Amino acid sequence: MKLDETWLGIGLKSGGMLGFGGVESVSGRFYNLGNTGVTYDFSMVSSRWGFGLGGGGGLVVIGVFKLNGLMWLNGREMNDWGVNVDLGGRWKHVAKALDTKNFFRNIKLARAFGSIVSNLDEIRDAMHYIYNAYEFDAKGDHPSVSFDVPFAGAGLELSAFKTSGKIWIED
Repeated sequence: MKLDETWLGIGLKSGGMLGFGGVESVSGRFYNLGNTGVTYDFSMVSSRWGFGLGGGGGLVVIGVFKLNGLMWLNGREMNDWGVNVDLGGRWKHVAKALDTKNFFRNIKLARAFGSIVSNLDEIRDAMHYIYNAYEFDAKGDHPSVSFDVPFAGAGLELSAFKTSGKIWIED
């Protein structure tokens, strides 16, 4: 894995479902792991198709690999799937307990996504692990993975869906 071709995106996500359709949006910032001074803001808006009821929001992490210039993603269609089981305020107590154990110490959001890393080596190690676990070296051009950060959100939703939308990268 080449760090200068590896991007870590941190964003805030919100979305919801009503019956068989819904919507989802993400706004955040990508950081180049080879040079964390290189950053790009991004946004995504997607439609959801599946079944469910409710809505919520939280923190999302996106890894993009084998990509020299992030502007290649601008305007690209992004498809994914998801399952949300969000129990509302009950997660707050779990998140608070995890926070006291430094669960979120590697990713800090400050001043609208301004500063990200408190321990860059651990974040790089985690990205190496994801890269190897998903066998991205054998995959095609510019593989990516995204996941919601557990217990770092709020809402009330039960849904299973496929998303289809576009990503927009800002200079």
